[in-house]
Amino acid sequence: MAEAILMPRLSDTMTEGVIAAWHKKVGDSVKRGELLAEIETDKATMELESYKDGTLLHIGTDKGGKLQVNDLLAVIGQPGEDISGILKGKASGDKAQGTSGKGQGPSDLPTGQAGELQAADKDLDEKVRKLIAEFDEFMNDDFSTAKVLANMFELAPVINSMKDKTIPVSALSGGTFALLQKQMKIFIEDIFGLKSITEADNEKLRGVMQLVIDIRKEARGKKDFATSDRIRNQLQQLGILLKDEKDGSISWSIE
Repeated sequence: MAEAILMPRLSDTMTEGVIAAWHKKVGDSVKRGELLAEIETDKATMELESYKDGTLLHIGTDKGGKLQVNDLLAVIGQPGEDISGILKGKASGDKAQGTSGKGQGPSDLPTGQAGELQAADKDLDEKVRKLIAEFDEFMNDDFSTAKVLANMFELAPVINSMKDKTIPVSALSGGTFALLQKQMKIFIEDIFGLKSITEADNEKLRGVMQLVIDIRKEARGKKDFATSDRIRNQLQQLGILLKDEKDGSISWSIE
């Protein structure tokens, strides 16, 4: 069965993407995990892998073309398969989505209510469960951490689309929805140690940066310009820019 692939939201601030390159052309066979396209976002150029086996039947725009998040990016299915319904359905679906307001994001639905739902999209529900199930399987191999991250990147467009209300929470069963929340939290926070930055973390960062700036000032006062430049350059490599202000102070910003 043919499946529509939508332009994913590859960053929190992304609203549109530009096709930097297609690595497959219409008619080519595609395997799950193969590089499908490169997409320029507001922050970087990202590689997009296929999450479905089949044949590339349609592309939403040529190289250099621009698509909004959740616009039709491609269709993958079987050779000769009729995809006219997908193309028409996506066009009418976009229009309806803009006015219906019926979509719900994960943050809008209590966990208890989600637990009562059955999957409205069985294919999506099965795909999400398969990707999550592979987390533990891959983590049993020290060299497969990258595969877990690859699965998370495949799940990110689904999560963002639910957050944007372009995919209703009811597309997943209550059990799958709860499992997705639980496993993403475990692997992102507990296993990989990635947590959102709190105000306390920001305060610590400001304190560390002030200490570094003071050390750099002291080095410059002693005419130790080699140390001063090394501090500036190493911070720049970390994406932190120092700026000498006209009043003699030093400001900093993160790229």
